[in-house]
Amino acid sequence: MFYAPLDRCRLVALALAIAGCSDPQEFARIEADDLSRAPDCAAAQFPMEPELLALRPRVEKLGLFLQSAPDIQARHDVLYIELSNPEDDLIGRDLLIDPGNPEADARARLAFFSSCFPAQESYDVRGTLRFDLLERETSGVVAGELTDALALDARSGEVVIEGLRASWSFLVRRGPPYEDFYALPESP
Repeated sequence: MFYAPLDRCRLVALALAIAGCSDPQEFARIEADDLSRAPDCAAAQFPMEPELLALRPRVEKLGLFLQSAPDIQARHDVLYIELSNPEDDLIGRDLLIDPGNPEADARARLAFFSSCFPAQESYDVRGTLRFDLLERETSGVVAGELTDALALDARSGEVVIEGLRASWSFLVRRGPPYEDFYALPESP
């Protein structure tokens, strides 16, 4: 049986369809119980189901990005968690996230750069972080959760979002859009 080669339009359509497929086991979800003090533009985004899930090395740290836009150059909403001591054994431990504690295991920010544009609502996060898996190599699995968390106004310290929680499981991928050139360990 003879098969004709696909024309350019069909090849592009096929490539886009394949690129849009993701592993059904990959997910991220961010929820909150009380959004009554959050701006409407931020509150309307819950529950959030981020599209770009990435683990990026930083200088002596490790960053976890759960963001709304698949393009890192586009405006996006994001939960960013930075691990202070990524070389420690972090699996199965309750890790402290506290912006006011220099001894905390991690710091985190919840930002609404897209939903609240041109305002840029950004909040410190305080809560508990736990990893079930944290495999840093390419195709490794990162799975964990944020629990018992609050989003705090960075200027006043007032609670803006209560009952904040997140869960995620995804494969580590390299290259754009999962990491940018600033993600290299030797970068400032």
